[in-house]
Amino acid sequence: MQSLTWNEVRAHRLARQFLHSPAPRMSVVEVVRNVCGIHAQVMPSAELSLGLRVEGLTRHQLATELWERRSLVKTYGVRGTVHLLPSDELALWLAAFRANSRRNDGRRLEYLGLPSR
Repeated sequence: MQSLTWNEVRAHRLARQFLHSPAPRMSVVEVVRNVCGIHAQVMPSAELSLGLRVEGLTRHQLATELWERRSLVKTYGVRGTVHLLPSDELALWLAAFRANSRRNDGRRLEYLGLPSR
């Protein structure tokens, strides 16, 4: 069994979240994939979060991935808020969400303006 100090644990978490060293510019989808989604209830939040994690990422590039290339999808996330997820993982995430039913799920989806089916 490997033993780690708390400083080593923190360093590993920062690196895994791309907060120690940003990822290359063209890897925005891989960053979203590796951190299991980016909170995007308010889009500037996602822009800031990814801007810290991806070297030189611009708002325009993120919008291109989301709305033109459609490599990312903006949808209901695991915490009950809107997240960006890789579009090629959408079926996986939807299956995971379905396994975690909530009493007010339909009301939450309606509030977020998302279809329940």
